[in-house]
Amino acid sequence: MKRLLTLCWLVVGILAMLMVFQVSNEAGQLEADLKASQRRILAHQEAIHVLQAEWSYLNRPAAIADLAKRHLDLQPLAAAQIIEPDHLPRKHAGPAELAAQDAAPDLLLPDLVLPDLVLRDILPVKLGTGP
Repeated sequence: MKRLLTLCWLVVGILAMLMVFQVSNEAGQLEADLKASQRRILAHQEAIHVLQAEWSYLNRPAAIADLAKRHLDLQPLAAAQIIEPDHLPRKHAGPAELAAQDAAPDLLLPDLVLPDLVLRDILPVKLGTGP
């Protein structure tokens, strides 16, 4: 009986030792994974800082003005392109009011009438939407 009890305690001790070894091994693996994740986080943070610095450099007014000169064919605003606010259609103008404005020749400047397109077709357009 004493041998059986000693054998049982020996098996329990060996099992406990194996479990402690397994837990220790898993903890070491998790610690390595944590360090790798922290290194990746630091690398991403550094990349973000570099990208923010590059974004700030590219958004300088002088750089944007240079790009606009090279890629856009912008011309200064002519005096004929400026109209009085009273000549603009009201925000919620209905079809009848728009037709009345089209019928009144003094409300539209001749420079603002494009082929098959009048001022009322251009002005009510909101940003991001088409005519």
